[in-house]
Amino acid sequence: MCIHIEALSDCRHVPDNAPPRKKRFPRRIAGGDVDLVKLSLRNDPARLEEFFALYNKNRQHLLPWHSEQEVLLFKNIAAMKAHIRKQKLSWHAVYYAGTMVGLVELLDRVQYIHMSYWVDADYTRKGIAHAAITTMEQALSAMQCDCLQAKILADNEPSINLMKKLKYTLHAAEFYMRESGESDHIVVFKKTLQKM
Repeated sequence: MCIHIEALSDCRHVPDNAPPRKKRFPRRIAGGDVDLVKLSLRNDPARLEEFFALYNKNRQHLLPWHSEQEVLLFKNIAAMKAHIRKQKLSWHAVYYAGTMVGLVELLDRVQYIHMSYWVDADYTRKGIAHAAITTMEQALSAMQCDCLQAKILADNEPSINLMKKLKYTLHAAEFYMRESGESDHIVVFKKTLQKM
């Protein structure tokens, strides 16, 4: 199923007189099958340890979507925290039946929100990515985002099928250049969010 999706929430088309987007992402977002819980650098040392263990377990699994350099970035918890602070990320652990099974990463920019997702290798093909994306779509819609754009590796058939199930439409194809100099063929899907 969907292991990693890159998505941009494009809020550039929000009218000038629209209310401003809330600046903070919710601490906990409850979904039907999953819960998304924001990881706090200061107040959640046990949850950060749990996440770091999950990431370590999935390093090899994440290599098709992350470069080896990106996977090695989190060599220890201090490096992980430094990356979160530097990038001003909002990380939400994905919980399924009370177990941490993945991550939704949010990066708030002025004109869009960047999201990345991944699910533990042992929990793929259970509808978890579908539930996590649906739950985050609802939260982003409430934050005045009107459109999501999913960027997916062209050979990632499970993710492409998931986007189709979630009613995203094919928008474009492009190439993405990694820091290593390698390039990937990307397909771009878009979806207009329902106003909440």
